[in-house]
Amino acid sequence: MDGLKTPRPWHLAAAALVFAPFPAWVLPGKTHEAAELSPGIDIPDLTFWYSGEHLLSIFEALGPEGRARYIHDHLVFDVLWPLAYTYVFFAILGNLWRALGWHRGAWRNAWLWLALTPFALDMVENLSGVAVASAWPDPSPTLASISASFTTIKWCSVGGVMLVILGATGLWLARRRAPAKP
Repeated sequence: MDGLKTPRPWHLAAAALVFAPFPAWVLPGKTHEAAELSPGIDIPDLTFWYSGEHLLSIFEALGPEGRARYIHDHLVFDVLWPLAYTYVFFAILGNLWRALGWHRGAWRNAWLWLALTPFALDMVENLSGVAVASAWPDPSPTLASISASFTTIKWCSVGGVMLVILGATGLWLARRRAPAKP
């Protein structure tokens, strides 16, 4: 088996078109909505680290309407956003793997797993947070801690993917600038 087909350069343009609206229009709108609904309350998903107790205090402060909005957003919006950034990771890593010739070796499908890891962790974080909010007024402190832990693990994996992208891009640039071998 030659491995999965790696993305082509046109995937980068498509990924940019899918991704661009989120940080430009969608995320600021969602942040504004959250601030109106719950002034002074952190958005836990955007925080690198928080505790399960902190998540429970956020849900308490949100009240029934805020928790309902949180559940809706995490079942709709917070599935679309990870899909968008996963597609970007997929396109960039796949093209770098092809450009570096790694798509033929033992690591031929590693780019796919790298791109999918933050998505999977984000889904666990979202679903566990939704489960905690849905169980109100008797939420599970253990599940709240799991949700909080997966937020940190997700952000570490996103950073790891970005480091791999930077490193692979640097290697690709170095190879392009290297003199041709006779």
